[in-house]
Amino acid sequence: MAILQITHIVDSLNTQRGGMPRSALGLCEAISASNCKVNLCAVDLGNSFGPLLTSSNENVAIHSVPCRKLNYGNLSLPKGFRKMLAKTVQYADVIHSHGIWSLVCHDAAFFSKTLSVPHVISPRGMLEESALRRSAWKKAIAKYCYVLKNLKAAQCIHALTAQEAMSIRRMGLKNPIAIIPNGISLEPFEKARCGDPLQKRTDKKTILFIGRIHPIKGLKHLLTAWARIKNQFSDWEIVVAGPDDDNHLLELQQVARDNQLEDSVIFRQSVYGKEKEELLHSADLFVLPSFSEGFSMVLLEAMASRLPVVISSSAGCPEVVPARAGLLAEPNANSFEQVLSEVLAMTDEERLQMGSNASALVTDRFQWDAVAAQVISLYGWLRGTEEQPSFVYND
Repeated sequence: MAILQITHIVDSLNTQRGGMPRSALGLCEAISASNCKVNLCAVDLGNSFGPLLTSSNENVAIHSVPCRKLNYGNLSLPKGFRKMLAKTVQYADVIHSHGIWSLVCHDAAFFSKTLSVPHVISPRGMLEESALRRSAWKKAIAKYCYVLKNLKAAQCIHALTAQEAMSIRRMGLKNPIAIIPNGISLEPFEKARCGDPLQKRTDKKTILFIGRIHPIKGLKHLLTAWARIKNQFSDWEIVVAGPDDDNHLLELQQVARDNQLEDSVIFRQSVYGKEKEELLHSADLFVLPSFSEGFSMVLLEAMASRLPVVISSSAGCPEVVPARAGLLAEPNANSFEQVLSEVLAMTDEERLQMGSNASALVTDRFQWDAVAAQVISLYGWLRGTEEQPSFVYND
């Protein structure tokens, strides 16, 4: 069987750019096990955005060019990116880009058309209504100039969830849509999965959030809800860990001061690798109050760590409810107040059972091996060597 040559493009692999870099790299490493040679092209935004992710996988080659800031105003590209991309796509069987606003993804569409190579676009939640409202005028310009054209020209659009697929259709896009979730490698979380969860309890039980500290993450209504119920649950605290984005941390710290939450809300810097695994292992509940998500990588990591979860209905993982792995809340303070109160009032044993159910859900549905098999099948269909997969929808 011939080796597939796949080129993936993502705007950045810097660690502080959220879950998309980790998800893109994880997918590349997973599909490389299926007779694929993968080139992953990205921009290095510099040390202020954290170090670049790396891979020890010999079938995944990472290419990057330095750039301090992507310029949306004049449609310029980081110096050297197009030349680098041209070398990697000349023998590509499929081009797969992640995100829609970045100009490096615009270049992916250019080479797809020029070389007649199938192009898959993964919007990664960027077409959700709440995401479109952020920096709306800039996105409206980009959409008019190139984004909508690129999306319409793609041979397939990859949605992480059925909810995201609906958002894509609301844009008027008629392309085939492949619904394939994010994946996860379970190995880093074996300590939490195999150990006795009762041994990780501390003096205070921990409600944990890990992610970018950005308005779209809904942390303000989480703190507002907590201010209303904290006196009922004085043996609990909230830990918020992640990089400050858009100077939102100062606003949240002010909310905490205004509501006398300094003794029960802890803000931490970004955590990665072993430090993040230990933080997940020491927590008792994971929360994701976002207004919009593609499909959160850290949510999968939390569930793999046997944590029960409380997530917003916009977080893209409704499966937690039928799996009894957690509860959904609407992305507002009133709903989170009600749902958090319900979960915190449970016994330790009830929450531990929810965490065990969460771990089982991830094991059954979201391991990288299964996700990679679907993506490889999608690539085969686009190249005309396989039948249309059942997870690809034409309407």
